[in-house]
Amino acid sequence: MDFEELLKRRNSKNSFGRLAGIRGLEIGDGWSRAMAEVTENSMNPVGSIHGGLLMTLADVACGGAASSRGNTVVTVNSNFHFLRRGTENMTALYAEARECKRGRRLLVFNVTVSDQEGTELVQGTVTYMILD
Repeated sequence: MDFEELLKRRNSKNSFGRLAGIRGLEIGDGWSRAMAEVTENSMNPVGSIHGGLLMTLADVACGGAASSRGNTVVTVNSNFHFLRRGTENMTALYAEARECKRGRRLLVFNVTVSDQEGTELVQGTVTYMILD
């Protein structure tokens, strides 16, 4: 698998991710990293980073890891724990996803989302179904 080409293809086809300021950084065999720049549009009405951005960033990282072996996948379940609030002084968010179970049709990933200082904001588990 050409991971560099896969990363380019995933970034170019992810219109929603681009709209949210998210891009994949690295993909390897069963793992992936993605990042989002924090802007004023990242914030919710109470001044924290919007949970939807955090969950989307996690899903982009997990989706990259899930596709790292050439499969077409869709998310079928996710579970997130918000550990700390994201604040306006954060400039970037990073998600790291690692495969924890590979079945014939289902793939399960653990993911963390941290700020630019490495402070963990979210832990999650995301399950994908292989379509092909």
